[in-house]
Amino acid sequence: MLHPFILGERYFDRKGEYVVIEIGVGSITCRYDDGTAKTSDIEIKARVYKNILGERRALHPDQSQGYFRTLGFFAHHADFQAEVPPQSQSSFERKYVALTGMRPTLQRDGYYPIKVLTGNEKWGAELRIYFPNEGRAKLVLPDGIEMRSVSIENMTRINSNDLWWRLIKVGFRLGKHHDVPSIENSVPNEFLNAFREGLALL
Repeated sequence: MLHPFILGERYFDRKGEYVVIEIGVGSITCRYDDGTAKTSDIEIKARVYKNILGERRALHPDQSQGYFRTLGFFAHHADFQAEVPPQSQSSFERKYVALTGMRPTLQRDGYYPIKVLTGNEKWGAELRIYFPNEGRAKLVLPDGIEMRSVSIENMTRINSNDLWWRLIKVGFRLGKHHDVPSIENSVPNEFLNAFREGLALL
């Protein structure tokens, strides 16, 4: 069968990270970071590895040092805001509660109503991430996500409902106070140093 393993390289499973020390016919022997070695069926090992990769990419489609450095920067400096018209507030709040266990309060922590005056007004939520200009040049964003200048002094923003909700799922919150331990827990081990570098930027 086709498998992703190379002798001497590092991979991971539900137990933790390991180095491949032997590849046999239908089997693989790995040494974990705690020093234990184990021989397993190579097809099952490959399936577990690919499943974990899929789970990681579902949370963080961009798996790069630059992206996780940006995530660390946002965890320390970003202001998550939501402008929501009345007809969308109920569905917005249900989704937010489902992901965070917290109910947002209008006019607090970046959650603002949009007044609807005519039938032509906005229907859906406008979800934005604001952050200081000083960090802008060092950030790496997923493809298709653009940074925009704003009228607020020394600030930049991103308009992306998809990215906003994806980051809420891993520990970001409305306003400026995020669940940094939960965010860090979502970061793969190989990108933890980049994430921590981002936390220290500025």
